[in-house]
Amino acid sequence: MALVLMSGCAGTPDKMAAGTEPAAVRPTATMDGGGSSVLIGEDDSGDATAPRGADITRGTGQFINSAAAQRRAKALAQGDITLNFENTSIDEVVKLVLGDILGENYSLDPAIKGAVTLKTTKPVKRDALLPILEELLKMNGAALVWSDGLYRVTPLSGAARAALPPRLRNGAGDPGFGLQIIQLRYIAAKEMMKLLEPMVPKENQIMVDEHRNLIVVAGTGRELQGWRETAEIFDVDWMSGHSIGVFPLHYADAKTIAEELNRIVGQHMNADSAGMVRIEALDRLNSILVLTPQPRYLEQMQVWVERLDRVGDGPGTRLFAYAVKNRKASELAAVLTSVFGGSSAGGVMPVKAPAMAPGLKPVKLGTAKGGDAAGAAVPDISAQGQSLTLPAGGVVRIVADESNNAILVMASAQDFKLIESALKRLDVQEMQVLIEASILEVSLTDELSYGLEWYIKQNQFHKNYSTEALLDLNTTAGIGATIPGFSYTITGGTNVSAVLNALATDSKLNVISSPSLMVLDNRTARITVGDQVPVRTETATTEGGVIIESIQFKDTGVQLEVKPRINTGGLITLDIRQDVTDAGERDAATGQRSFRQRNIESSIAIQSGDTIMLGGLITENNTDTESGVPGLSKLPLIGALFGKTTESKRRTELVVLITPRVVRTSDDARLLTDEFRLRMNSLSQRAQQTLATP
Repeated sequence: MALVLMSGCAGTPDKMAAGTEPAAVRPTATMDGGGSSVLIGEDDSGDATAPRGADITRGTGQFINSAAAQRRAKALAQGDITLNFENTSIDEVVKLVLGDILGENYSLDPAIKGAVTLKTTKPVKRDALLPILEELLKMNGAALVWSDGLYRVTPLSGAARAALPPRLRNGAGDPGFGLQIIQLRYIAAKEMMKLLEPMVPKENQIMVDEHRNLIVVAGTGRELQGWRETAEIFDVDWMSGHSIGVFPLHYADAKTIAEELNRIVGQHMNADSAGMVRIEALDRLNSILVLTPQPRYLEQMQVWVERLDRVGDGPGTRLFAYAVKNRKASELAAVLTSVFGGSSAGGVMPVKAPAMAPGLKPVKLGTAKGGDAAGAAVPDISAQGQSLTLPAGGVVRIVADESNNAILVMASAQDFKLIESALKRLDVQEMQVLIEASILEVSLTDELSYGLEWYIKQNQFHKNYSTEALLDLNTTAGIGATIPGFSYTITGGTNVSAVLNALATDSKLNVISSPSLMVLDNRTARITVGDQVPVRTETATTEGGVIIESIQFKDTGVQLEVKPRINTGGLITLDIRQDVTDAGERDAATGQRSFRQRNIESSIAIQSGDTIMLGGLITENNTDTESGVPGLSKLPLIGALFGKTTESKRRTELVVLITPRVVRTSDDARLLTDEFRLRMNSLSQRAQQTLATP
């Protein structure tokens, strides 16, 4: 007997949208460097927790879809329908639910027999009737299949064939027996089948398509929904969850280190943790690959890699490579042989080295002879690979690879440690000096008639400058008495501009050139300002009467050569050479020009940022000009009445201002670049304002 109480109406079953997988996040820390197992001296910049050259990708550590796992099945909401079946036949239950309550079309297979008992303690809604009916039918070996607008009640054994085509949408528990295609994104279908197979009843079916990486399962709507959500929980990005570390080795072999690490991990991990860390040797990169689901395991593996990647202290010799970062490999190789000695000692005979590989250039190394001046050339290492003897008694060979700017060392591990320590101290960033020079021409008229030095003294300007650097023209011990034409040097700060501003106001100052250039410490910078004057060097006449002349060009003007040396505390020693060459009058007999040349060499010490003024190069030009009435001005005796003769003298003094600035780091160079950019912008604005002024 069946009792059914109904009131109101309800809609069709709701569809529950499946949750989407959260985006995987992979924080990555990348270290610069890498290279050979014997490559030394790489960049130490980067994450302090990672070894030099390590490339670390930290995974999320998540291997399930947490959002999908947190979804819970909804409890049956209370409705207005109460079911009470007591040993009721299947056909009566199907008729009552599908036909009388839901008003759906249905067909019942005659082979379906049986009775059911069901009682709901609380009223349920209409959308819960079909899932309840499916459960009752399944207990009696039947299934409810929706096809062509008709519910078919068929035996469970043939329900899968009647449920075609399979479902593709991710609907939430659509009523009726059916087939569900679960498309997998990350996990292999065969592996997912191992997870789902224990949950699928034997009477249901589960199939795997490995080529398309999908799974097909058969079951009721509620069963399909549960299996689909289970697949979503485990179908996550496996690689994003794992943490990966690539650790380049500097000394040891990758295969050897990998074997040692596997032994260490196997000893320290129990059976439950086995497989949590995977270690592989990358022979091509000579690096160690570590794959683990736990990011914190990478930190432990970093420590072990650093401990094991060390040079052994065995007696055998090995080939080491030092990557030079700041200097030239040939220079460092020459310094090393100067320290350790360039010839064989202790009865050790030089051993002939094999032929050099393409791109490698042998550098001759040797020691300077006793009594040679500092900076004497050091003999280079011979192509036969001359041996060097270290104080410890070991014999090494050093070759500079100029193509890669590296130093190759064939030595024992103990000897190489000594050489490497010296290389790290020598291979430092070289400081630079910014040379700001201004070449000025001062007209010596009025109070400047006796030169700029006399003008400075008379106006008491010299009180603002270093008096030790002020050299008198009349001093017998001064450089003016030794080398005429270069008489004084004035050292000062920003006050030097006061003198020049005063001269510029009277239009007595002409700026010839104002160059700026950067030069490395202990390197030479040259500045040339002037013209090239053609000079006939040879004249020849061919048999045909053609005259052939050979012309060469001679540099005139100002040539300034500065070599800075930075001392402790920022004091800069400048080796200065200045040449001034002027083109003179043409010789009446040969037609060739004469050239007047003045030069000076000096060494001056100055603080960074101060300005030094070099002066005393005075030039005097005498000009005689005749003008008058053509023809009449040339008559004897009375020609002077019809013409005029003018004699003029022009004296100028050449002044050179030099301001050196020490540039120690790239940040200092960047600041100077910004300063020059501001200067150019200021000049551009002034020019625009000048043009805009009516």
